[in-house]
Amino acid sequence: MKRSRLSITIILIASTAIGWHNHQELVSMRARNAQLAEEVALLGTSSKTGTSSKTGASRDSASSTRDRTREDAEALAAEFIAFASEAGKMLEGGISPDAQTAKKTADLIDRIITLNASQREAFLTQFRAAPGINEFTRRNMLMDWVTALSSQNPRAGLDLYIGSPELLNEGTITKQYIGELLGILAKNDPQGALEWIRSHKESHPDLVTDDALSFVLAGVAVNDPTLAFELLGDVEKTKHREALAKIAEAATTPEQRTLTLAALRKFAEAQQNPQALKEGIQNLTFGDAHQKSSFEETTAWIASAQLSSEEIAFATQYIEYRVKTNERGQWLEWLGDSELPADVVRDRAYNLAAVWTEEDYKAAGQWLNSALESPQKSAAVSAYAAKAYPYDPENAMKWVQTLPQGPDRTKALEAIYQGMPKDSDAAKAFGRSHGLTE
Repeated sequence: MKRSRLSITIILIASTAIGWHNHQELVSMRARNAQLAEEVALLGTSSKTGTSSKTGASRDSASSTRDRTREDAEALAAEFIAFASEAGKMLEGGISPDAQTAKKTADLIDRIITLNASQREAFLTQFRAAPGINEFTRRNMLMDWVTALSSQNPRAGLDLYIGSPELLNEGTITKQYIGELLGILAKNDPQGALEWIRSHKESHPDLVTDDALSFVLAGVAVNDPTLAFELLGDVEKTKHREALAKIAEAATTPEQRTLTLAALRKFAEAQQNPQALKEGIQNLTFGDAHQKSSFEETTAWIASAQLSSEEIAFATQYIEYRVKTNERGQWLEWLGDSELPADVVRDRAYNLAAVWTEEDYKAAGQWLNSALESPQKSAAVSAYAAKAYPYDPENAMKWVQTLPQGPDRTKALEAIYQGMPKDSDAAKAFGRSHGLTE
């Protein structure tokens, strides 16, 4: 979401106070504990009064506590509004925040995120009614509060967010944010996250969609991938692809990936859903969450997971788009050492070398010059010649000549021919000379 300059100022000021805030958090916690102890003591004193006045005293104490709670929240809202205005003036005047301002920021954030439900309501009433703040700024300040609250209490953050109409007009971004908070909540409270979806789905059908369940599944999968796949059975199959990707993203360690794979295999077998197995293995091996894994890390996991030949074929589909550019040569060599069938090795190598040549033909050519003869190298030569021909036909044909008669040579020549302008003299001559046309 876009943030106003004022909102950004508050965040920047807060970031300079991280070291102080750790201390302040302890101070605030002690203060809150002391307040709770005082309230408990008051209630205890009330319980020791005579029978005739017991109920009345309790009611008076509860009423007094509610009034004080509301007054405290309203005072904090006024303080926050005044400080935000001051911070905005500092930014406009080009004044950098000092240590005292940073301390004040951290204190306000710490106090705001500890408000209970009734205090939040009082705070919001005061905040929304405050004059002198444009709606854009007000919305971004509110979003800062939601963000801070969500880091401590995702359920409270969700409730505040969904109960703030001014924040619910960002379309896809809003759905994404709700989903991410649900995923965080689901890590420790899966049933709570599911209950939240059920309780808000009818009132906010445009925001709390079936896609939100994918984030819940990802959160659940962190601790219990088997339960995540059990819940996946309740998701309509058209949504399985996204859900599978998110479950795979939750497996951030080799051990988690292996546990998730075991749960995936059981789910696919029980549901008789081979497509789920295929896409799940692709995501666990080369999905977005694993793009930072090195060649060594990924191949070590493939070996430890004891993937079958068929599963490796699933994993390596679209490998050309999933591995790092500087590791493509290593993957080409690995394909030859894998247990994949020869035709699959040839197909994967061709596609990988084709994309590599398009993006960096010099690096691809250097690998070809140094690589030992192998089936995957022949397939890579075929792809290289086909992709290099339009801008370096002489060198491309030299590579074609290194290939023996067979499928790799034929594929290169056919790809070159298909890439020529149709019915051109050059295409006709090329086709005749290589036996591609009658």
